[in-house]
Amino acid sequence: MGTGGVAILIGGCPFPFRGQRELGTIWLILDFVLLIINLAGISTRAYCHPEVFKRAVRSHEDGLYLPCVNLAFATLFVGVIDYGLPYVGFWLTRVWQVLWFVYLFAALAVGLLMETTLRGRLRSLSTITPADTLPILPFMLGGTLGAALAKRLPDDEAAYVIIVSYCCQGMGWWLSILKYTAFAFISLGSQARTAFPAANILGGAEAGRVFFYVSVWFGLLLWGTCWWLILSPIYLFTVGCVKERKVAWSMGWWSFTFPLVGFWSAAGQLGEHLPSTTFKSIQVAGIFITLFFWLVNSIMMARGIWRGELLVATDPLEVPIVVTNKDGEERTVYGIPGGEGYMIVYCGISPTLPITREVK
Repeated sequence: MGTGGVAILIGGCPFPFRGQRELGTIWLILDFVLLIINLAGISTRAYCHPEVFKRAVRSHEDGLYLPCVNLAFATLFVGVIDYGLPYVGFWLTRVWQVLWFVYLFAALAVGLLMETTLRGRLRSLSTITPADTLPILPFMLGGTLGAALAKRLPDDEAAYVIIVSYCCQGMGWWLSILKYTAFAFISLGSQARTAFPAANILGGAEAGRVFFYVSVWFGLLLWGTCWWLILSPIYLFTVGCVKERKVAWSMGWWSFTFPLVGFWSAAGQLGEHLPSTTFKSIQVAGIFITLFFWLVNSIMMARGIWRGELLVATDPLEVPIVVTNKDGEERTVYGIPGGEGYMIVYCGISPTLPITREVK
């Protein structure tokens, strides 16, 4: 998702530069490759360990991230619209129009599946996190995809895609204000100015202008709200690092990439319509910030995989055990209770695998 977000930001840069399309296309191809690798890994786990995979889907810790599969396809959807549709025949636009409806159905199906597997269980308040918004987020993002698709459709057809997209955004925007909502509203409102008159919706031209004005106004409110949602956790995180005198990287750092793409893109939209060079400059700054965190996260992930700290095949029923490798380094690995001890499955890329340890 973070890689696809970088491609989207590069393609939407308000100040065109030489090699922009080529650079964005490289990131889009990289996104395709990473998606294939991830799908291959998930499929292999499901095939080799079906029971573990089923328990993971029903687990609150792992299952909540199932909708991220939809989100990964969403970034590719927008990327192909930005980098592919302008250079291919209109037939691809028709294919993408059909795939948009398929995406909406899949996103709604996964969201309802999460409701039936997760919501029906008693949980303590401490287990409720921002990840609990993930089940509805892919469907909400369908509105953003619709905004991108509507630009490539005839105005009379785009009008109805815009209406459906507004409804999609409404289903989840209050749960996920930070993620693309301001950008989607502004983009949809901008296209409504020409699409509504073509389809004679709500009287035509006047309705399109009203939708545009209200969308920009509401987008400004949401964009301002996002500043607090960004600055508050960054401040608390910084204070914690200063007190502990260390900075600990975690997978949560990826939230500096994909979730903020909509925030930076909304700034560019506001810069175009107000118009304002300041808002456009904020989007450019956001591109560099996103690229920086993408590089940091990629390096730290590669380091964690090499050291066997990430991509460890765990089971929701497993318990942590500290083991010592031949170099005297302690690592936390996981095992399922069985008999007199534990069988450890250690799947990091390390000279010490596999590891089996009996614990009395």
